[in-house]
Amino acid sequence: MKTNPIPDTSDIITADGWVDSKLVIVANGTLPGPSIEVYEGQTVIVHVKNNLPSEATSIHWHGLHQRDTPWMDGVAFVTQCPIEPGQSFTYQFTAAPKGTFLYHSHIGVQRTMGLYGPFIIRERTTEPMPDLTVIAADGYYLKPATADSVIINPGERFDCTIVANKQMNQSYWIRAQTYKCGDDCGEQKICNCMYSLDLEHDKVYQLVFINMGQGKGWSHPVHMHGHAFYVLKMGYGSYNNITGLMTGENMDVDCEDGVPRDVSFCNNATWANASWLGGNVPGLELKSPPRKDTIIVPTGGYVVVRIKADNPGVWFMHCHIELHNMNGMAVMINESFPKHPDPPKGFPRCGNFDYQGKGPGRYCPGEGFVAFICNMVVGGVVILVMHLVEKNGMIIFKVLISSKASSEDFL
Repeated sequence: MKTNPIPDTSDIITADGWVDSKLVIVANGTLPGPSIEVYEGQTVIVHVKNNLPSEATSIHWHGLHQRDTPWMDGVAFVTQCPIEPGQSFTYQFTAAPKGTFLYHSHIGVQRTMGLYGPFIIRERTTEPMPDLTVIAADGYYLKPATADSVIINPGERFDCTIVANKQMNQSYWIRAQTYKCGDDCGEQKICNCMYSLDLEHDKVYQLVFINMGQGKGWSHPVHMHGHAFYVLKMGYGSYNNITGLMTGENMDVDCEDGVPRDVSFCNNATWANASWLGGNVPGLELKSPPRKDTIIVPTGGYVVVRIKADNPGVWFMHCHIELHNMNGMAVMINESFPKHPDPPKGFPRCGNFDYQGKGPGRYCPGEGFVAFICNMVVGGVVILVMHLVEKNGMIIFKVLISSKASSEDFL
């Protein structure tokens, strides 16, 4: 009897999705990456080794404000040099605030290729859980509210409780459904430059995000590193109650571009009612505004938020739909520049190289003089080397990043 040999699946990851194979990028050989769970206030140390043969990477700790450690935010070319193939980088920061977060690559489309995982910061004291559904968002408590469903956009997190009070032989189903949802700048032009905003220390800033004109059609989850917004107001467009399609924009905003509204880029927007100028927007929730580090800006609408510039550093703010981020829907927040903390000793610097003639070779112990990098590791089979050790209040992890084949086809 002839039998077929069992194929080697040691380098294959099984995941939900299409049957066609797809190359993925993962941490420690799993998709999603391993869960990191710590207690609030602990020092977290994560050693990242890039085993990709030809791609750089970096790891962003989504939702963590990196207070006093802006260099650990993980945005390549903004807060650090990218981690090149064969290189390693050690992230060290304090776990705060408590809540449900995630880590993910902040280069290219590596996040949608699988390089992400959960990061949970727990309280040291256990509080009784209320018999309600939604209790927190983006790491901040909300006034508990019951809901039949929760719509989660890229970058958002919600903490929910479920009362399982049926008989023990009953099953409980939780279903997740995906919803589709140059320097030549001017009123009717798209800017191709890297834009930045300078914020003065300890000042309160009110920001208005608009999603109108030619830019409408998608609802954009805007994520800000280093902060959580106080969400003061959301203005929605008009939508069909059956199809959900937009039927009209919110008229609180005037695009003021001198062209019909449906062809305007709305780059020179202002309030339609002049009495709203100077921050005097009516209907602001000032008593108990929810805090979010990722807020959905509805198509045809706007969002009013506030932050206090009390976390010195350069912070990235961008749409968390990776396609939009890749296309340039982002801005840098240069906050409290005179108070930026110094980088750690030996922190890598990126820059140009001009050839100035031959120099001495680099000596690597045990290898003699070589032309390039000592002990460079490329490719190979990924072995799980993550370990967790708590010593003197410090949590230490090790993470390897590599590419593997997967049966999941990411959209």
